[in-house]
Amino acid sequence: MYVSGEVASPGVYTLKRGDRVTDALITAGGASQGALLSCINLALRVKDEDQVHVPGPEEPCQSPTIAGSTEQDGKLDLNTASVEEFEALPGIGSVKAQAIVDYRGTSGPFLSTQQLIEVPGVGSVTYQGIEDLVYVEDGQP
Repeated sequence: MYVSGEVASPGVYTLKRGDRVTDALITAGGASQGALLSCINLALRVKDEDQVHVPGPEEPCQSPTIAGSTEQDGKLDLNTASVEEFEALPGIGSVKAQAIVDYRGTSGPFLSTQQLIEVPGVGSVTYQGIEDLVYVEDGQP
């Protein structure tokens, strides 16, 4: 993962699966004095090839949750997230991620997060591992 901007030691770092943006900042020596940490979501999980840019006082601050985004408070919307976004969730590899997208395409939008259990290959154990990381817009948890 590449960490740039207002950190002590910008660079490329290897992190563990499941680490979050906050872990990346710690690995890069921490945020500098002028870092605008409110501009980034420190709770997001990182994956290989990600980049986190920590803006400084002279840079524009973009909202951590942007309109039309598949994320809300660091959670993924089951009805809009891509295969790649699902793959970043713990216990969801490429096969399960594709199964979720395929299910959504054939069965229609998710009405609740519990509906993930109906996706072939997901099941209740996988659901329990990600239930706090996903949501359904205007739906039930």
